[in-house]
Amino acid sequence: MPKFNYVAMDSRGKETKGTLEVNTQNEAIGRLKEMGFFPTKVVEVDKTKEKAHDAKANVSRRRTVVEATDGCAPPPPSGGTLIVNASKDFDFTEEVRGLQVPTLIVAADADMAPPSHYAEVFSLLDGGLRDGGWMGEGRPKGGHALAILPGLTHYSIFSSPLFAAVTLAFLDDQPG
Repeated sequence: MPKFNYVAMDSRGKETKGTLEVNTQNEAIGRLKEMGFFPTKVVEVDKTKEKAHDAKANVSRRRTVVEATDGCAPPPPSGGTLIVNASKDFDFTEEVRGLQVPTLIVAADADMAPPSHYAEVFSLLDGGLRDGGWMGEGRPKGGHALAILPGLTHYSIFSSPLFAAVTLAFLDDQPG
């Protein structure tokens, strides 16, 4: 039976690492969720030694959730912003729809996925489906927001002052 290394977050946001012996990656993800964890990375053991050549092939794969820097681990949906770096295709549609905290989706206009993909994820959070209105009455329920930053790439976005400004403005707008 294959083994899968995983990185997951518990309900308090603490990172946990380990190995599961299951048949498929989806089974490993399901098992982690049953254990009360939010999986952030699940990779078959013999595939963890793949060269950068294989990583380049993953660049063209479609991402289903917001992408962030390698090694970023998100807190669970009940306690913070979801940031996922998917090296394989995952379907997190239901998890995104279930987010109960204000979530900011930030992408570069020349990111690894097209801007339309991030807009699609935003629409799962009730965003971009109607005019926002003069007073913000048409904004997404839940305080979610989308920012596509111009003139940046997946590699330069995190060192951009624009990224910091957008993120801080979003955090400043949150109640409490």
